[in-house]
Amino acid sequence: MRDAQRFLIGKGWASSKSRAWFGGGGLLLCCAGLYMTAIVDGKTATILWLTFALASLGATMNASWTTCADVAGQFAGTVSGG
Repeated sequence: MRDAQRFLIGKGWASSKSRAWFGGGGLLLCCAGLYMTAIVDGKTATILWLTFALASLGATMNASWTTCADVAGQFAGTVSGG
C-alpha cells in the first residue's frame, strides 16, 4: 500500500490527497463488505464478507499514522504514542 502512495506522490499528487484517496477507498470497501454481510445467506459467506470489510479498514490506518507523523514532525513518537 505504501508503494502505491509513493507512486501517486511521485506523479505529482500531494501526499495528503493520495492518503485521502486510500483512506476513502478503504472506507468504501468496508461499507460494501458490511452491506454484503447483511444480505448474504449462510455462515461461511457472512464470515468471509465480514472479514473482508474489517480487513479493508487497514487502508485507513496508513493514512492515520502518516498524518500524525507529518503534523508532529520531529515529535511524531509523542503524537502517535510511541
